[in-house]
Amino acid sequence: MKGKTVLLTGKIAEVPLRRAVEEFKDVEVIALNIGVAAFMTTDFILRNYLPKADVSRVIVSGMCKNVDVDTLKRKWNCEVQKGPQDLKDVPDFLLGKKPGKRDLREYNIKIFAEIVDAPRLSLDEILKKAEYYRKCGGDIIDLGCIPGETYESVREVVSALKREGHVVSIDSFDERTIRMADDAGVDYVLSLNSHNMRLARDLNACPVIVPDFDDLTLDSLKRNVEIFLSFAGDKPFIIDPIIEPFNVGFVESLVRYRDARKAFPGVSMLMGIGNLTELTDSDSHGINMALTCMAQEIGVDYVLTTEVISWAWNSVKEVDIARRISYFAHKEKLPPKHVDYSLVILKDSPFESFTKDELYAMRKEIRDKNWRIFTLTSGEICVFNKDKFIVGKDIKEIFDEMGVEDPSHAFYIGRELYKAKLAISLGKRYVQDQPLRWGYMNLDE
Repeated sequence: MKGKTVLLTGKIAEVPLRRAVEEFKDVEVIALNIGVAAFMTTDFILRNYLPKADVSRVIVSGMCKNVDVDTLKRKWNCEVQKGPQDLKDVPDFLLGKKPGKRDLREYNIKIFAEIVDAPRLSLDEILKKAEYYRKCGGDIIDLGCIPGETYESVREVVSALKREGHVVSIDSFDERTIRMADDAGVDYVLSLNSHNMRLARDLNACPVIVPDFDDLTLDSLKRNVEIFLSFAGDKPFIIDPIIEPFNVGFVESLVRYRDARKAFPGVSMLMGIGNLTELTDSDSHGINMALTCMAQEIGVDYVLTTEVISWAWNSVKEVDIARRISYFAHKEKLPPKHVDYSLVILKDSPFESFTKDELYAMRKEIRDKNWRIFTLTSGEICVFNKDKFIVGKDIKEIFDEMGVEDPSHAFYIGRELYKAKLAISLGKRYVQDQPLRWGYMNLDE
């Protein structure tokens, strides 16, 4: 029979922790004789607490850096865990919710990572960019060429990339460039339409078939596929119905993708999502997530992205994360919510803040002059110790009222106040002495 769960904490957090878990049966909060739970050690806990026979699990604060749960397990012969660092997250922890712990190794969308204007770069620059893309999750290195120009050194570049183990595509309509790349062993050719389809007879690489640019319709794509099949027989190919930027045909082109999937149910399909990230004044991660989920639902097999404009940097990494989240959610027939927070960057995953009254009650247990810093549900900053309780929005005014004189401590307080202000401005969670969370871009302080 399942026993009771005990939450060990300190005097300061006792009341808000009890309130946070009051709806849970068989969960007991025990406050040991210490103000701050984070200061508990293994020896301190062993001296001050012994589980009763009906206790099957003990949870200590995730802030306890000097507590060895394995030692406690051996001594008590019951399950011992470190919980979350923020007591507001304890209810989700008790329910077994662990965002970011999903198995996201599987995906079924491959990424073309385009090196834009490759002919303008040296071979060394291309190899470095290709390796960067590979580490970010790129599957195919796409050599973006200059319209109307022949890429004279394409044989050397393709050969060098192949020696490094890359899968390579050439992105050009120049026939001579395509033939030289194909001779060098390129894997994919982007793209063929009615104007250069004669190349299909001789290509060893897998071509991407697109509609004619003066007729971006499904009928045009169908005609070009028929021409390809008449030239190349049963050779493999990919279709790209062409996604358009927002406000200049995006919705119509998205419908074209849906209809193309119905018209070609067994044919691989490509979507060039870089058309949207590069041409939209917005940070790329949200757009990449949304478009990758659309691609997943439609049944797209490949996406192509770029990293040219500053707000689209890291797009390959973002699409790699997005394809894993979208695959998991699609497989489970769920929205991509609470799967993984790696693409929640500027804002934050769900969290709760303390109220002024909760912190004032907590302050009554304080017996020292160390400053505690919190953000409030009201959008204000609250700092307090045993002598002062300060609430405000202007961090300079708060700092002045605190009266901190020691230079090193002033630096620390200034940094924490600025971090708290930034968290409020962006809608992020602030925890004193902890870095703000930036999704996959998390940085250690």
